[in-house]
Amino acid sequence: GGSLLGLVLSRLGLVALAQLVEDKFRYDWSNMGVMPEELVLVGLAIFVGLIAAAIPGISAVRIDTSRTLSEAQ
Repeated sequence: GGSLLGLVLSRLGLVALAQLVEDKFRYDWSNMGVMPEELVLVGLAIFVGLIAAAIPGISAVRIDTSRTLSEAQ
């Protein structure tokens, strides 16, 4: 969700920037498609997020809930 929104917002920013900069610098902004490197970055970000979520999840699964609750009293 957030990755897609970020890609869309970045393209909108490029369109706005292209209108301002194209005349001054004579730079061609016609290729605004998604680059393969961007897809790799999105995949890596998802992978890192899954690992970051799994580490505390694994720790939570190992906790003996009944023992922890009985010690709390």
